[in-house]
Formats: sequence, C-alpha cells, structure tokens
Amino acid sequence: FLRNAFGRYLSPVMVEKITQNPDQLKLTGDNKIITVMFCDIRNFTKISEDFQSRPKELTSLINSILDPLTKIILKQNGTIDKYMGDCIMAFWNAPLKNEKHCEDALVCSLEMIECVEKLNLDFKSKFGIEGIGIGIGINTGLATVGNMGSNIRLDYSIIGDCVNLGARLEGHSKELGVPIVIGENVLNNDYFKINSKEFLGEFQIFELDNIALKGKKEATKCYTLIPHSSKLKKSETEIHYKFLDQYYEGRFKEAIVTLTHLIGLNNYLVNYYNLMKDRCLSLDKERIEHRYGITGSNKK
Repeated sequence: FLRNAFGRYLSPVMVEKITQNPDQLKLTGDNKIITVMFCDIRNFTKISEDFQSRPKELTSLINSILDPLTKIILKQNGTIDKYMGDCIMAFWNAPLKNEKHCEDALVCSLEMIECVEKLNLDFKSKFGIEGIGIGIGINTGLATVGNMGSNIRLDYSIIGDCVNLGARLEGHSKELGVPIVIGENVLNNDYFKINSKEFLGEFQIFELDNIALKGKKEATKCYTLIPHSSKLKKSETEIHYKFLDQYYEGRFKEAIVTLTHLIGLNNYLVNYYNLMKDRCLSLDKERIEHRYGITGSNKK
C-alpha cells in the first residue's frame, strides 16, 4: 500500500525507507518546516501555439524536459507534489525528515539548470526549437502537509503562506532576469545557519532585490544562486553589493554607473544588471519629474 501511495512522489530509495519504518508517517495533516520549489518552463505558451498542429511532438517535448528534471528532484530527496502543465511543484522534509532540505533543494536547482542547458543542444535538431529556459522559485517556511483532496481522489500535498511565496518567487525570476530566485527564509533556516561555512563554500548566493510581492504587506529580500561555472570573483562581489547599497539608498545615478561596469563582468547576471539599469533610469526620471512638478500634461 505504501509503495503504491508514494511511488509517484518519491525516489525508490525513500519509498523503501518508508516501508521499513511506516510509523514515521503522519498522513492526516501536520505542520512542518519545508522547502518548496516551483519550476516553470519559460515561454511555453508560445511553444504550445507553434506546436498546435503537432500534439504528439508537443507531448514528446514537454516529457523530454519534465522527465529528467523529475529524476533530479527525486535523486536530491525531493517529493514531487504535482505537475501543472509545464510547471513542477516539489518539496523537501516531508514525508521523511531531512535536516538538509535547504541544501538538497539548492543543489537540485543547479543540476536542473545544467540539465536544461544540455537538453538544448539536442532540441534544435529534434524539435526545431532552441533556447528552452526554466524559472525556479525556492522558499522555506511552515506548511501544512498531508493527504488533501476529496473522497474520490487524494494527493499528498502542502499548503501555506510559504508555498504561495515560493510560487510568486518563481514568477518573479523573469522580472529579475535570473533562472533561480530564493526567498530569504531559505537563508534563515537553522540548518543553513549552523552550516554557514559549508554552505558558503559550496554555493554562491547573491542578494538581488527587496521586493513587495502580491498579497504580502512587507517587502521580502530575494536572492539568486550562481552556478559553479559562473561564480563571481571577490572584486565582482564587492561591486555587486556596492550597487545594491546605492540602489537601496536611492542614489540611482551612481547605481547606473556601477551597473554599466557590472554588465561587462558576468554573463550569468547580465540580464539582471540590464533590467536593474532600466529600473534605475526610470526611478531617477520619476524623481526628477516629481521634484519639478512635471506631469503628463506639461512634460513638454
């Protein structure tokens, strides 16, 4: 029964652990600190329209992406929650306890980005498309975990504010121009704090912005995870945080100059730097117009 119930969500190794010790399960509902991930295929609506007359190829394409990504999640001890079209929802630290749930989710996200890069090498010849991308949102927090649904169909799933925030972070990855966006609670997790030296040695995590997400009263800081192949040098890191100080303090002209320098330094963050440069230009223009009382009717 347990193998049938969890075979769709978990790796065979984790299913075996459950069957050996079923007492550790609590399926009726429990509040747990979890790490949740949302992964979405970029521009898939446009791709679906292009493949509208080729449904078999479209199905083959999406399965060619979701299958290897799913295997990575399971390999990194994740639980598959559900597939929502071209989006995967997964979480860590349930049903089995996993003290390394933050670390596993971060490692997983890097492997998923690397996997898609490799898939793109074949997609042009196989499907006639190129440049498939994904956006990933990762967040940690308290969630309710258990079997949810109806008497006809139940799914082992999670609900809670931290889950909603994880979904919004994934959506914000497009606005920030990076494939991975991490919520600040991931860094505030106890395991991360205890093993901070180990984490900082393995991962390079950069603050991106302090954003006000829909449905949240207070702004939340968000971060990105730099792949090993794109790690920033110490000098680049210092300039990056120099820009953030200027940006947060409203010194937009100075921030624009710093961003102009950063754009030529790191290819992984170049889209982010270009987007932030446009934002600083817009914010500086708005401040000048406000200062001199320029409105839409008298801008000329």
